[in-house]
Amino acid sequence: MIDAKVLTIGFDAISKKMSENRMHLISIDQQIGDGDLGISMDNGFKAAADVCCANADTADIGKLLFLAGKSFNEAAPSSLGTIVSMLLIDAAKQLKGTEVIALADFGNIMHKSMNAIMEKLDSKLGEKTFFDSVVPAAKALCDEAAVSDEQRLKNAAEAARNGVESTRDMVAKHGRAAYFGEKTLGSIDGGAEAGRIIFEAIAEKF
Repeated sequence: MIDAKVLTIGFDAISKKMSENRMHLISIDQQIGDGDLGISMDNGFKAAADVCCANADTADIGKLLFLAGKSFNEAAPSSLGTIVSMLLIDAAKQLKGTEVIALADFGNIMHKSMNAIMEKLDSKLGEKTFFDSVVPAAKALCDEAAVSDEQRLKNAAEAARNGVESTRDMVAKHGRAAYFGEKTLGSIDGGAEAGRIIFEAIAEKF
C-alpha cells in the first residue's frame, strides 16, 4: 500500500540513486544529447524529495505528487524534466484527496498518465525515449499475477531494464538525438536509463 510516508520515502530513494548515477547519465547523454541529463534528473528528484519532506504533515498523496511535479519542473528545466513533471502532475490530478492506494492501482494510474503524456507529445513506444522503460515497468506494477507488492516491484525493475536494452535497436525520433538518425542504433537511450534507475531505486528500497 502507498501512503504519503511511503511516497516520501520513495522519492528520497530515487533522489539518492539519481545522485549516484549523475555522471553515468551525463556520459550517456553526451553521446547523442545535450549532456545535461544527469544534472537535470539529480536536481529534479532532489527537489521533489525535499518538497515531500517539507510537507510531511500532508496525508493527501495527490497533493504531494502535485508539489513534487511543480518542484521538479522548476529544478530541472529540460525536455525530460518537463515530461517527468507533466507525468507527476497528471497522476496528482487523478489522486487528489487520496490518502492510501494499493500499489497495483497506483501503477495503473501511472500507466494511464504515461499514455496521456505520450499522446500529448505525439510520441509512442519504440522511438528510443524515457517511455520505453517506464511504460513496461508501470504495466508490470499492475500485473494481477504477481503474488506480492515485492514481486511487482521486482518485475517492474526487470521490465525497465529490458526496456532500456530494447532501445539499442531503436532509432531516436525525438529531441537532439533525432538529428543523429541511424547513428543512434546500438546505444541505449539516456531517458530510458533514467527510467530504469527510478524503478530500481524503488525496488531496492521496498
